[in-house]
Amino acid sequence: MHIQSLTAEQSRASLHTSAVGLASAEAQRRPAEFGPNHVEEARPERLLLRVARGFTHFFAIILWVGRRWRCWPNISMPARAWRGWGSPSSASS
Repeated sequence: MHIQSLTAEQSRASLHTSAVGLASAEAQRRPAEFGPNHVEEARPERLLLRVARGFTHFFAIILWVGRRWRCWPNISMPARAWRGWGSPSSASS
């Protein structure tokens, strides 16, 4: 059922309620059928896991692959891989 496509009256009828709210009997029956109405507190995410996700999400992987692809032809001459990125040896002079 797509409740968003129903009119207000149809959606209330499908949820067994009215414009003024639930009847007392219905309000007492629902917790027995569906359980208590509460939201559980989420555990905080570990810092190391958050950092790892920063390096492994989709766009980060694209950057890792792009960097590796740029350096691929220069495996035999690693100094050329730094050309255009600023050579570590040229930064000190």
